Amino acid sequence: MLMEELFSTGVMTMGPSRVDPARQVGVFRPELLATLPGIRAAEMEKIGWRIYLLMRGAYGMLRSAEGWVDGRLVFTGEMTMLGPTRLWRLTLTRDGDDRFSYVNEEQTPDGAWAYIDRWDFTRKNA
Repeated sequence: MLMEELFSTGVMTMGPSRVDPARQVGVFRPELLATLPGIRAAEMEKIGWRIYLLMRGAYGMLRSAEGWVDGRLVFTGEMTMLGPTRLWRLTLTRDGDDRFSYVNEEQTPDGAWAYIDRWDFTRKNA
């Protein structure tokens, strides 16, 4: 799994939280963060003409093969986060006229999808 690899390779370590220094959380090693722009630039050169999803330290290209089906839109593709690349799935679900959610999942070595997180959104003043 991605988080296990980030810790086992030393990209992340335990350290004090920015908002509560008494609490230990996973943090990125500052000396490795300095190398990210170069890694990103090298990856972008490989497929410079393609569209990328860019998010805080992660990049990848996700595509939807089927489009919207029964209120869901599923994107899959490779996502690179601080070096390791994984097959990623992002599922958008329309939960009503004023609400939607999305779930991120990572494919495990046996082909199953492992839940990462879920985000829920509601239209303001709905």
